[in-house]
Amino acid sequence: MLKNYLKMAFRNLLRHKTFSVINIVGLSIGIAAFFLIIQYVTYELSYDSFNKNGNRIYRIRDDRIYTDKHDKSAGCPPALGPTLKKEFPEILESARLRGTTVVFVDKDKRISENVDKIYYAEPSFLRIFTFTMLEGDARSALEDPYSVIVSKSVAEKYFGDENPVGKVATLEDDYGTHGYKVTGVFKDVPHNSHIKFDMLLSYKTLVAQNSQAEYYWGWNAFNTYVLLSPNTDAAALQAKFPAMVEKYKDYGDSYKREYLLQPLKDIHLHSNLRFEPEVNGDARTVQFLSIIAAFVLILAWVNYVNLSTCRSMTRAREVGVRKVLGSNRFQLVKQFMTESILLNTIAVVMAVGIDEIALPFFSRMTGDPLSLGLLKSNLTLLVSVFALGTFLSGLYPAFILSSFSPLAAFRIVRGRLSRGIDLRKGLVIFQFAISIILIASTAIVYRQVMFMRNQDLGANIDQVLVLKAPRITGNYISSCNSFKDALMTFPSVRNVSSSSTIPGRDYSNFASDIRSQSSQPGMGTQGVFIDVDENYFSLYQIPLVAGENFSRESRLSREVILNEEAVETYGFQNPKDAVDKNLVLGGIDGRIVKIIGVTKDYHQRSLKSALQPVIFDPIYASDINLARYFSIKVAGGNIKQTMDQIKAKWDELYPDQPFEYYFLDDLFDSQYESDQQFGEVFGLFAFLAILISCIGLLGMASYANAQRTKEIGIRKVVGASIGDIMVMLITDFAKWVMLANVIAWPVAYYAMKVWLQGFAYKADLSPWIFIVSGLIALMISMLTVGFNTVKAATANPVESLRYE
Repeated sequence: MLKNYLKMAFRNLLRHKTFSVINIVGLSIGIAAFFLIIQYVTYELSYDSFNKNGNRIYRIRDDRIYTDKHDKSAGCPPALGPTLKKEFPEILESARLRGTTVVFVDKDKRISENVDKIYYAEPSFLRIFTFTMLEGDARSALEDPYSVIVSKSVAEKYFGDENPVGKVATLEDDYGTHGYKVTGVFKDVPHNSHIKFDMLLSYKTLVAQNSQAEYYWGWNAFNTYVLLSPNTDAAALQAKFPAMVEKYKDYGDSYKREYLLQPLKDIHLHSNLRFEPEVNGDARTVQFLSIIAAFVLILAWVNYVNLSTCRSMTRAREVGVRKVLGSNRFQLVKQFMTESILLNTIAVVMAVGIDEIALPFFSRMTGDPLSLGLLKSNLTLLVSVFALGTFLSGLYPAFILSSFSPLAAFRIVRGRLSRGIDLRKGLVIFQFAISIILIASTAIVYRQVMFMRNQDLGANIDQVLVLKAPRITGNYISSCNSFKDALMTFPSVRNVSSSSTIPGRDYSNFASDIRSQSSQPGMGTQGVFIDVDENYFSLYQIPLVAGENFSRESRLSREVILNEEAVETYGFQNPKDAVDKNLVLGGIDGRIVKIIGVTKDYHQRSLKSALQPVIFDPIYASDINLARYFSIKVAGGNIKQTMDQIKAKWDELYPDQPFEYYFLDDLFDSQYESDQQFGEVFGLFAFLAILISCIGLLGMASYANAQRTKEIGIRKVVGASIGDIMVMLITDFAKWVMLANVIAWPVAYYAMKVWLQGFAYKADLSPWIFIVSGLIALMISMLTVGFNTVKAATANPVESLRYE
């Protein structure tokens, strides 16, 4: 019997080729789109899942609550980890991590390269996390000072085929040049890890270089992880933390401090804190794309239902003949469901083929290394989707067609099928409502990205070349000045500045309990710091609104410059009022500094972030190497010649230092890369949704015009023009699309308002975006039904009335 059902199903597919192709194409596109998004969502949700004890690993979040703000950070003091383990038996292990950068030096091979993904790590870090050691012993690899473990990729890059364990690597760090003994090689860190590294330096090395790293409560720049014992109630453990905070409190009353347990599985999608090891993902993006995946798949199923019911008239005679020959309703239902299974199976196979072709492009679009193997981890979901889709898409047409009596079935061939017409209209309205939502959302995402990119930053970053400053352990000040003065002699160099950070990078330092000297102790708040030289503001064209700039003589002075946001934050009436007043920097060392100037506000980070109260320190305030970057303003023209001149001078002054550069506008724009990717993905699936909707509308138009053939013929006989007929036919579809707009606009507005909450500065949700989106949908729908409408309006009325 099953063989007979399959045979009949194949015959029907081949007999009605146009219908079959349209249905299969619509379903395969919908399923392929669903598969693509599910692979992306699966990958984003898989972060840190490779850790065997992942459900018991937590990171400590350090919150500071002021009267005017709530600061959330992944950076904790180095004293916290050991204290937690000592105070709470529920914590089996704690591990501290401190990010750094080094220069790998091999003079024999003439290698001098910056290595960025480096951390100082305690031995317990390898006991908490599941990172595979290929060479060396994980239990002892990070025990001794000046020991290092490297990834397999780094080992192959710098040591070739040799086993590097036991060899000495020369690394230049913040504290000088040292030989590090290689004690292990680990498998490259999986891409779906929230923390990525190429080398781990023993934590005892940092302690040997800076004793504060051992046990100090005032240095909040360490990622701290803990492993809880089995069956520990994390919430109950966290409730004990306030007592510990009071016990070890070493700060004033200007803020309240809280330590929170952050589950490892929540970090990638639900955390965007200061001192994050990497740029994390966004749960809202995953949620939005999951909803789109569901919508696109549902649109494909809706198409199947609509096209199948539209074809009811042509299959009514088949139903009548089968019933006359003895088929019962259950047998007909099985026949139609078999056709649905067959058609969905073909569509799934085609969808997998489409994904195989499209996946590399989609992977580049999202920035994630996606593969079809991710579908295997969702096999249950995919089988369920296939079964549900087959059932839902085949159920309605099967039961409607099988319900006809033989007499009614033969009458329908020349009559009119009204059953289910409201449902079909509703489904088309639903399809276009989804399409309009996606069109409007895509436009808003694109507009927001353009708004951020084109907004005035308050600083001019055009034609600014950035060099990573060399690591200088002696004659730091004179060396920086010599390099800058030499570059200023080049005709194409307009200005040169050294600083601890640059626009697009994070602030150099954060501190608490900052207040004006006239305010009461305990009334301080947070601030951020940037170390700059006397050329910084002129190079970036950041104007001073009051006071004066630094000079090269500002080395050992207690002078600072504020931005306008800091003037307001620290209680001064205006910029002029702040000049010559004093600030108390209690969060650093309690020192008192004099305000000598105020600059206009500018955006240090992207427009996702709000302005911060910035305190600019003179970069030559001490003989410690604070310069991390050289900013070089160059003239347009022969950039290559300019670069050759700069590199020649670099090689002369810093022969053993890596020469690494980029243009600042590229760096700044990269902050919007994830939002641009989101917009591109949104736009792609909006297009697919519209395409699927148009396929459904085309089928619906064919059905509607066929149902009104006799009416059209009579109207033409009594004098209606082709234009009148076309207006009559198109009006129905236009009404459906307009109704879809009424449904779509408030939904799109609410969804995009939620998305925009993640931005400190956002474009307005203009009504024109929704109106234009509706007009686009209307235009597309009219073009889709236009061909069928013209064909119906120009048909000879004699043909439609011949048998009347």
